[in-house]
Amino acid sequence: MNVKYGKKRKLKVYAQNQNNKVNVPTIILKGEWLKKYGFNCNDNLELICENSSILIKKHSK
Repeated sequence: MNVKYGKKRKLKVYAQNQNNKVNVPTIILKGEWLKKYGFNCNDNLELICENSSILIKKHSK
């Protein structure tokens, strides 16, 4: 797969309480930059997870 990548972004994986019992890893993506790459409010997403990587793509119904 030949993909051109844009600007790199550094994020942190946060801990978030789930069911008032245990912390789970949480990733938050937000900002105007998402629009630049074609992501809009209420878009459906598809995540492909493999080898310590997550690919996020828009998913059409």
